[in-house]
Amino acid sequence: MIRFFLLLPLTIIEIILFSGLTIIAIWSDKTGDNYYKVSKIWARFTLFCVNVKVKVIGLENIQEGQNYIFLSNHQSFLDIPILTVSIPFMARFIYRDSLHKVPFFGSSLKRSPHISINKEDIKKAMLSLEKAAFEIQNGKSVLIFPEGTRTSNGKISNFKRGGFQLAVKATVPLIPVAISGSFNSMPKGTWLIKPQKVCVIFGKPRIVKKDMTRAEEFELMNTIKSDIEDLIKLNLS
Repeated sequence: MIRFFLLLPLTIIEIILFSGLTIIAIWSDKTGDNYYKVSKIWARFTLFCVNVKVKVIGLENIQEGQNYIFLSNHQSFLDIPILTVSIPFMARFIYRDSLHKVPFFGSSLKRSPHISINKEDIKKAMLSLEKAAFEIQNGKSVLIFPEGTRTSNGKISNFKRGGFQLAVKATVPLIPVAISGSFNSMPKGTWLIKPQKVCVIFGKPRIVKKDMTRAEEFELMNTIKSDIEDLIKLNLS
């Protein structure tokens, strides 16, 4: 508690500073490499400030040179820096455009290579998925929170179909990702962060076949959800 309040002003300054640096990185390098490097530093420093330590398991399931769609459960606002630290290369996050309203952070996020989605407008949401599919087909990886929002009770909520529609369009391997511990650190509805050890587990890739039926999409959704639940249980056992 004391550490949190002592480091809170530093964290605010850090958000402002790194938001500016990410904008400069975007302008100076269209490849996204500079943005990725700054994002890694920002994520590590953010987690250090709030005393959240991350253990990563299953990196052997990620093949170098292959692009993926990462599908992760969503426990906390801290999941973004946690996954930025954990994924060994740049992955485009698909996020709700309401985050653009967050001071400083939202401005840099809006200019970033990440992909925003307007869930209130179906047409705009579909355009965002088309953009994500284009990025994937051009060798980029994407990360999706298929629950659509953070859990309110620590349990995995039902998955939305959008991420799996994207998977069918892109036909690249899916990596189930389990985050365990970040809900205890910063649950939904609070800005108070508790020091915590968090574990990120990458599961084995699931192959997506072309021209899946709607029923096959829903079966895939349930399979990935079960994979994530099993990875969390494995970590807790």
